[in-house]
Order: sequence, then C-alpha cells, then structure tokens
Amino acid sequence: AEDLKDNPGDYRLYVFLNAFIYDEDLRKAVDRLRRRGATILWQYAPGWATGTESGTACMKALTGIDFDRVERALPPEAKMEDGRMMGLPDIDVRPLFTPKGDFETLGTYANGQAAVAKFAEGAAKTYFSGTWQLDVPFIRQVVRDSGAFVYTDAADAIEANERLFMLHAKQPGVKHVRLPRKTTVLDVFEKRIVAVDADAFDFYASLFATHLFYLGDDAETLLGKL
Repeated sequence: AEDLKDNPGDYRLYVFLNAFIYDEDLRKAVDRLRRRGATILWQYAPGWATGTESGTACMKALTGIDFDRVERALPPEAKMEDGRMMGLPDIDVRPLFTPKGDFETLGTYANGQAAVAKFAEGAAKTYFSGTWQLDVPFIRQVVRDSGAFVYTDAADAIEANERLFMLHAKQPGVKHVRLPRKTTVLDVFEKRIVAVDADAFDFYASLFATHLFYLGDDAETLLGKL
C-alpha cells in the first residue's frame, strides 16, 4: 500500500488485505483510485487507525464507507447470495464490522447483518468483505466486475502476463484457458505447440502438476531453441 503514493499503476482492481493502519498519503492515493474508476476490495477492518485516532470514522475517511460495529462476537463467515458459506466458521471474533448506507448485500453474518457488500459510485466500484478468507467464486466475481481479464474458471493457482501463462492444478482434469488475444501457444515443459492463432486452448493437468505456456507468434522459433 505504501507504493500507491508514487507508483499506483493503472490496474483495474486493487485488493487491500490488511489496511488496518493508514496515513494521509495512502488516503489521498485511494481517493485518486476511486476518481479514476478503479475497483477496490477491502477486507475486515480497513482504516481502523490513523495517527492517534481509531474507530469507524477513520474507516470511512479511508474507504468512503460508513460502518457500524457488530454488537457481539460472531464467526467471520458470510452466507452468500447462492447459499454457500464463505469465511471461518469455527471461531468467534470481536469486533466485526457491517457497512451502512446504499449498497448491494452479497453476504450476511449469522445475525443477518451485511458481511459482504458492493458499493457503486460513478465508474468506481468498492467491495467490502468482513471475512478475510475469500473463496474462488467471490474473487472471480470481483475480478470480472472490475473488467479485468479472467483466463480460466478453474479454481487453480495461475500466474499470467503478456507472454507466459502458468497453472498449478488444485484438481486434476481438462483445463480450459481463455486468452486476451489470438496467438500461438507453446507448452514449454512438454516442448510442443498446443494451439495456433487461437484465443483459447485446452489441456489436461494431473493433480498438483504445474504447466507453463509461452504465448506469442514467435512460439515456433522458441520451440526450436528448447
């Protein structure tokens, strides 16, 4: 978070995992992100303290969201719109926080108060999750809503950039991968071309296997060098 002052980047989505404490530089940087229409995801108690002050007023100053403290200890777990549970069911935590104002409720605590919420302010979108243990469907929902590209719907670990796509299989099976552009795809470890002029491809991954693919029209040339 301390990098945002001078190096905010031009990302569509910013995820703040544990921004409990902040300074004026971070607050101003977040304001700039909202003004340019970025999507922001906050977790648990963002902005709880700044300088010598703490409380929900500090949280609003950072996030733009009004919060109430949940009156009693509850599991940091949310029942989502489709009925699934997201979070930690086996511990009670205090304090927890619930948003106030005009928002879309995506999940609720055991007492029925909002635990996961979405706020829209012009082009900017802000998500809040009172639980810090997020599941893949929620993460995918936020990423898609931000306009960022989603390579795959599988719940596997991936890493991707302009030229490389890596997947580590959490589950075995056929993986379907979408690409942001048509290109040639080289399986680096298997040393073979798996797709040509394609904007998607499929491959089989065994349990816990790691696969690395090169994406580029020069893939055939690179293959000759492997």
